[in-house]
Amino acid sequence: MSRLPDASYWAVIVSNTGRCIPYFAQRSAAVGDPVFWDYHVWLLAEHEDELYALDLDSRLPTPTPLTLYLDASFPEYPTWPKAYWPWFRPIRRDQYLAEFASDRRHMRDGERWHAPPPPWPCIGNGHILDAWREIPGVALPGKVLTVDELIEYLTASR
Repeated sequence: MSRLPDASYWAVIVSNTGRCIPYFAQRSAAVGDPVFWDYHVWLLAEHEDELYALDLDSRLPTPTPLTLYLDASFPEYPTWPKAYWPWFRPIRRDQYLAEFASDRRHMRDGERWHAPPPPWPCIGNGHILDAWREIPGVALPGKVLTVDELIEYLTASR
């Protein structure tokens, strides 16, 4: 039985109320150091009853078993100040593609990029990223979950 209700691939939007998540095992930071994302998105997939994270920005292999990904990306997060704790909004990939949009304006300062943009095209048309980064509390698709709630939610869906 599938652990992912309604689809075998989900987008997972990660943010928090301060829009500042320490994210480890990311290519844009030195090994062992975090990068601080205002939000991040990765793909959750299921194959042969196992859950995997697919993150194009991660130093981890793609795909990575979900629990390994979470442990490497958020090591010992309960010891972090709560302002840095990540929140997750898993949504079906079709909902993500239909409702999410970012023209990457948040990555610019006027005409200058803060960092080089990813090589893939922008997602959607326009820019509604700010609403998606407001976690928790905005009425958008998906349930907002902590790390433990994400694992519990996916385990309970079995």
